[in-house]
Amino acid sequence: MDFGSMVLGYPDRVGLNEIFAKAMELQARRIARLPEEERAGAVAAFLAGDDDEGAPGPPGGRVEESEEPPDTSSLDELLEIHERLLPRLPPDSREHRLLHGGRNMLRLVQIMYESMYAPGDTRTRLQLMRRALPLMRELFEELPAQLEELGIKPELFGAHTALAFAYESPFEQLEAVEEGVRAARRRLTELAPDTPEYAETRTTLALSLFVRHALWSEEADYEEAVGIARELTSAPAPGWRTAMLLTQWTSAAQSRIQRTGLLGQAPPGVGQSPSLITRLASDGAATALDDRDPVEALETLEDGRAHLLSGALNARRELEVLHGADAKLHGRLRAALERIRALRTAREPGRWPTPDEEDELRSASDDAAWLVAELQQHPGFQRFLTPLPLGLDDLLPAAAEGPVVSVNINPRRCDALALCPDGLRAVPLPRLYASDLVAQAESFRVAVEALTAGPRDPLFEDAREIFTGTLAWLWDVLAEPVLDALGFTGPPESGAPWPRLWWSPSGVLNSFPLHAAGRHGSGEAADAAVLDRVASSYTPTLRALLFSRARRRAAPGRRRTLAVAMPQTAGQAPLARTVTEATEAVAAGGGVPLIGPAATRDSVRAAMVDAAVVHFACHADSDPEDLSAGRLLLADGDLLIRDIAELHLETAELAYLSACGTARGGATAALADEVIHLGSAFQLAGYAQSVATLWEVGDSFAARAAAEFHRTLAPSLPGPGPLPAALALHHTVRSLRQDDRERPWTWSALVHAGA
Repeated sequence: MDFGSMVLGYPDRVGLNEIFAKAMELQARRIARLPEEERAGAVAAFLAGDDDEGAPGPPGGRVEESEEPPDTSSLDELLEIHERLLPRLPPDSREHRLLHGGRNMLRLVQIMYESMYAPGDTRTRLQLMRRALPLMRELFEELPAQLEELGIKPELFGAHTALAFAYESPFEQLEAVEEGVRAARRRLTELAPDTPEYAETRTTLALSLFVRHALWSEEADYEEAVGIARELTSAPAPGWRTAMLLTQWTSAAQSRIQRTGLLGQAPPGVGQSPSLITRLASDGAATALDDRDPVEALETLEDGRAHLLSGALNARRELEVLHGADAKLHGRLRAALERIRALRTAREPGRWPTPDEEDELRSASDDAAWLVAELQQHPGFQRFLTPLPLGLDDLLPAAAEGPVVSVNINPRRCDALALCPDGLRAVPLPRLYASDLVAQAESFRVAVEALTAGPRDPLFEDAREIFTGTLAWLWDVLAEPVLDALGFTGPPESGAPWPRLWWSPSGVLNSFPLHAAGRHGSGEAADAAVLDRVASSYTPTLRALLFSRARRRAAPGRRRTLAVAMPQTAGQAPLARTVTEATEAVAAGGGVPLIGPAATRDSVRAAMVDAAVVHFACHADSDPEDLSAGRLLLADGDLLIRDIAELHLETAELAYLSACGTARGGATAALADEVIHLGSAFQLAGYAQSVATLWEVGDSFAARAAAEFHRTLAPSLPGPGPLPAALALHHTVRSLRQDDRERPWTWSALVHAGA
């Protein structure tokens, strides 16, 4: 039983002695995690009463005495709507049962907020919280019936929960959400306002907007959805769809209040904010570091980052483990999941499903859930598909080949958490401020646009100063303190191997080239840049690095290389050097290039099945506002990001994406932490490593960089060990820098990710 449950159980089920013992256990565990030299001071502070660990507080942090309670007026409005509608519904109707449960949940949330922000001591707050116990008991007793109303058999609730994590591609989810909103808007323009179909489509639109708000916290989505919901819930007697809409509105309002409490009482701004999960993780990590508990900080941060990508990687891993343990059961489950996917895909977006469609999807979901329930009876599969929190012992193998530096950006404090082979080190970053990063990122983005446009751009010279100044700033406030703390104080000794280091930034920091941080001018010190001390790679999370490393194979004999080149693409600038790129890539690894008209979507996908190394020299397209829109431009159309992520490639090792912006993620705060782009799509497809670009690169430069990289990597291709792509790229970038220190925006665009 956790501490919170014990407190709520006092005095009926739990005595003071048990609560006291649990509190002591938590304190002892926290103090044991501190460095040895700090433990005595922590014990003394605790005995003196200066330690407030364990005090109850709102989700995501503690309540300070001066903290203002959040604005819960939206809950008051929703409670009033529930109270108004319930008497108009037959007590035995499913609509009444659903709204009755919603009303109880609203009352419960109101009590919790009133209790947490009530004046007085902890004892007073706990007494107020106990008012919620009867409501909690009633909600628990009504849960089976509520699940039945939603088409979920209570005995399959756990299995259906697991199925919610069965998505193997985040791009499919994102596209479904965006297309649901777009299709509902299109449909509304085609319908008469006074028809039932029009009201039905408005309900669908509002539900889709609430779902998108849950992902990205887009304030405009919430306001539009609430406007529709207010109008639709004013009907004399709501139907099932309106009741469902009211339930979704309630959920969105609760999340919004919680996020407002985290971000402050200022009215939500226009546009997207950091996702609630991400912000909770960041705040939790900062709080743990305040308490000198870096282990808790890292575990908390890891659970809250890149949750769409991490969920997809977890589903891939779980299904692979199942295939190895029971291929027959894996085949049955795979077929059931494909049936669900086909039914969802066949639905017309923006339209409420028909009863037959709902029944068919419910039947398919139940079939899959029964399989999962059966599987969960097997040893080792009790939590199948459900992403489990990873502890330090689980994460430590990620640092087997070099430190992994996770960077937490929080308004209260910024820190690096360096997971090393011998343990975890926290590196405070007192000169890095979260408030500076958004403006710095926007200034840097504008500078990159001007520099890649060329010297004719009127902002070119100013952009050059901004770019080099940003690299120096990153060195001063982040990279140098981290490297110094880890003992990387200069280049390796002559003949010694380059040490490896993985960067795992969070939030808007993902848009900066940390691997290129430093001062690169000809007159600067020889060790004043990351490139002069370590060979850098990137990983969105420690979990993702573990996934990549598990898929890294030792291939016997020379690896087969697939090289794709598009020298001419309709509507795009010619890429004359791509043919040479493809030819040299194939010459290094063996294989057949697909050039120009031969590079069709089907031929490329077919050739990828047997290729260990793939090299794409073509145009790419991406939309920082829509992560599902990434694509590689081929002879007969686009190879979409979702098409790549859906592949399951057994021989894949390395993807070299010599195209523009293939490692460019989302531009907004809500999207920045997801690290979803073409490079990560190739990781999902099975590639343990990728080389990609953060922004646009010229044709001639791309060809030269690719040739240097493949020449460096070629001697390793026949060997049985993992490909040293990170070291090959490190050598390449240092060589390119040596020849052109005055244009760092060229060579700093190249990044290595994965194992």
